[in-house]
Amino acid sequence: MNLPHWSGKLPGNMRYHTHEHVQPKTTMESFSGHGTEDLSKLVRHCCPGKRPTRKAEMLEVLLRLLQEENLPTALIGLTELQKEAVAETAWSDDGYFSRLQFEAKHGRSPWAREENATGAATYYRSNERTLGWLDLLIPQQVMSQEVQRGLRAIIPRPKSAQIGTIDQIPAHIVQTVWEWNAKTNTRTKGTQEIPLVQRKMEHSALRELRSVLRLVDAGKVSVSDKNHWPTSAAMKQIAKVLEGEDFYPSNVADAGPKEEPKYPGTGEPGPIRAFAWPMILQAGKLAKADGSKLALTKAGRAALTAPAHETMRGLVEEWIDTDILDELRRINVIRGQTGNGLRHLSEASDRRVAITEALAECPVGQWISLNEFSRYMQAEKHLFEITSDPWSLYIAEQQYGSFGFNGCGGWNILQFRYILCLSMEYLATLGLIDIAYIPPSGARRDYGEQWGTDEMEYFSRYDGLFHLRLTGLGAYCLGSSESYSPPAMPVRRVLSITPDLQIHATETLTPSDRLLIEVLAIEQSNGDWLLDQAKIRSAIGQGREIGELTGFLESSSQSPLPEAVTALFTDAHFFANVLSDIGLARLIRCSDTTLLSFIASSPAVRKLCCRAGDDMLAVKVKDQTAFRRAVEKLGFHVPSPGRE
Repeated sequence: MNLPHWSGKLPGNMRYHTHEHVQPKTTMESFSGHGTEDLSKLVRHCCPGKRPTRKAEMLEVLLRLLQEENLPTALIGLTELQKEAVAETAWSDDGYFSRLQFEAKHGRSPWAREENATGAATYYRSNERTLGWLDLLIPQQVMSQEVQRGLRAIIPRPKSAQIGTIDQIPAHIVQTVWEWNAKTNTRTKGTQEIPLVQRKMEHSALRELRSVLRLVDAGKVSVSDKNHWPTSAAMKQIAKVLEGEDFYPSNVADAGPKEEPKYPGTGEPGPIRAFAWPMILQAGKLAKADGSKLALTKAGRAALTAPAHETMRGLVEEWIDTDILDELRRINVIRGQTGNGLRHLSEASDRRVAITEALAECPVGQWISLNEFSRYMQAEKHLFEITSDPWSLYIAEQQYGSFGFNGCGGWNILQFRYILCLSMEYLATLGLIDIAYIPPSGARRDYGEQWGTDEMEYFSRYDGLFHLRLTGLGAYCLGSSESYSPPAMPVRRVLSITPDLQIHATETLTPSDRLLIEVLAIEQSNGDWLLDQAKIRSAIGQGREIGELTGFLESSSQSPLPEAVTALFTDAHFFANVLSDIGLARLIRCSDTTLLSFIASSPAVRKLCCRAGDDMLAVKVKDQTAFRRAVEKLGFHVPSPGRE
């Protein structure tokens, strides 16, 4: 592969892929950047007969062609595809022709010269292309406000793009493989069929939400100090409570966020859902870092008994706006995301909004390929930036692997990989979409022209995602459906509970169920526990709802709970709540009991204190200033703390 030229500094005219556009108000302004040569090309194509040669005269003729009454004539000289380009630009918000959006919607550029034998469009080189009616209406790919107004009066608004769906996705993905032929010293091209794995995530996500909340409540989800990412040990614990394991089997202990493979883009993909859940709970304010571990917030504790689909809807809303994580960091082959490059990155929340808004427009229950979803986003202008300075992002080495080089940082590399990441790691984990995927190695080879990718097996761990399907839960959480009927949670009556407070598991318990039993009981042997009042009181005292605890036992028991068990919980609830902490107080001693009674019974004072024995008053810390003022009005003085 040829190395790109590096001059030692970033070219000033190539630094940014996008810039602020200012739409010309008048037709005259739109031709301000045209030289005599360009004007001459336009005149030769659009003006029959004797043509002017002076710049002022050529401008006068061209401006006359763009007057409102002459616009229908200008449209006659366009091809059908070019008429579509004019309509899209005329009805755009800023008057700029978006080649990315147009080609995604119509399949090719209106400036394509012809189609070759394979059906692919070919284009004029800039120095050989003649300028025509399309360039007159959209000079330098921007239409003036004056022409826009005239065209909107005679051209209907273009139809919205439609997203293509798939009735039945294939069972396999055909993948190209290359094998080395030692005899001929050549590579042989072949194919292999990779099974496409389908995962229905809607119901799994609702059950996993509660399981991970219980895991956090048990203090088993540890996080890093710096960015509160889950540790390898935490992801290993979370993987145990996931339904059907994570998307890719892996040695979780070797795949933590700080233990990247020696060569990015190689090796096991690592945890996906096991990483996502702690970040989602933190984004949704259901959990927060407490030292080195996550702990449930008040909202997180309430979520243990709340309807899971309502909790999920709130989680999605909070996650879309969060700033605790930029998912781009999970595509670890892209370097330059920290330090100086960080200030050029777009807001992750803006990217999430663009993707989820496009997803909300998809039909429920129909498979859509990721390539088609990406095309639809571009066609309907659900666009987003990754960075304002592609030169700051790179692979392996900034000098050669920068995304600022021509053809290196396009939508398919940066935006599309971000779409894959968001879809597989977060939208699927939340149950908003079902997915179909293969292992990422060799799944997509569109990055081969990028310097530094020769040894990479995949660009991102999400490259194997090929199809998605919006679920009913997804439509509800994203606002495209007003209601949602949650599935009936399966009832597993796997516990035998006896009057002597013994619990026996008749079947293997799920990790989530086992976590809850450990909150209530002491394990006697494998599969046998003894309910313990001290543990129950502690759980209730820490904020666990008694309804959650007894409800779990009632729904899991093969027979009604014995009276002794019900009484145990009633007593535990009483003793756990008979005392309450109402806050800190300061003790004030009075040497005269008669005066103490007088002060305590004073209308202005009695609401701020209470008797504490024969010679003292107790005053809440928050009320001590008001207490001092009230006492001083009675003619007494309260010394400062520590003074008699």
